Amino acid sequence: ISLGLVGSEMCIRDRQMNGGVLSDDLASAGVCELMANALTLGSQQRSIEAMAARLDEMGAHLSASSGKQSVSVNASCLSDDCLEVLQLMAEVVNEPLWDEDALRRELASMKAAVAEAMEDPFEVANTRLMDSLFASQGYALPVGGTLESLAQVTPEHAKQRHSALFHAANAVLVVVGSVDAQILQQQINRCFAPMPMGQVWNLPASQQVLGETIELSMDKHQAIVTIACAGVTYFDPRRYALMLLMEYVSDMAGPLFVRIREELGLAYQVSAYALYGHDVGAVVFYLSTSPEQMQQASDE
Repeated sequence: ISLGLVGSEMCIRDRQMNGGVLSDDLASAGVCELMANALTLGSQQRSIEAMAARLDEMGAHLSASSGKQSVSVNASCLSDDCLEVLQLMAEVVNEPLWDEDALRRELASMKAAVAEAMEDPFEVANTRLMDSLFASQGYALPVGGTLESLAQVTPEHAKQRHSALFHAANAVLVVVGSVDAQILQQQINRCFAPMPMGQVWNLPASQQVLGETIELSMDKHQAIVTIACAGVTYFDPRRYALMLLMEYVSDMAGPLFVRIREELGLAYQVSAYALYGHDVGAVVFYLSTSPEQMQQASDE
């Protein structure tokens, strides 16, 4: 556990561990997201209603999420409530409630979200782009899963994924706030003592495929163009320059928006984003336009 402290009136904690969609495969995409959602549905010590009521009394916030390569549990509160909120965080991390009915409702909600996204031309284009760029594995997998994978996912899979990832050796705990470091360390030791030491879950190697051109058709009077190229990893020092560049090109005052939308009127949305992986990176440019203007907008 890595612990950092600075002076502040607010206390913010983040517990993050290797995992995320990189711990899934094509058949199990969405398991890690379901597991993260389960962490805010109560603990073995208190129900979701009791947890929410106590957090509300303190004006505190507790959440969990799964990303491409990590799972995180986050909390914010006033410094006076730091030790109690840390206890609540430890409860959901160490002993989630695993209410099967609640998990099945979460699963149904995830399926509905995926089905809705598949009606969005941009989501369809971006999903297909990632699938091609990363050979249908690793970073290609959508965090929320696919309709095919979610049809096979069960609450038991989420529970098994929790057992596989939630180890002390695989986690980093960060505390920022106006708190007594010695008292805080004692509370951390008490709260997270039940967590097994385990081992680091090593992120799998990525495969990147470039040079493909893909065309998809939907019954929509809308055209999406996405262009991807190799980027840099999170550990590459050049990422700082790329972050600055992406802020520039994706801004509404940046060259893409000004030239393609404002000056030429060829698109109603145009931007870019970057993915910084642990061993691979990508830069993606995209625009939304009409089918009639797609070729000219792409050339620009």
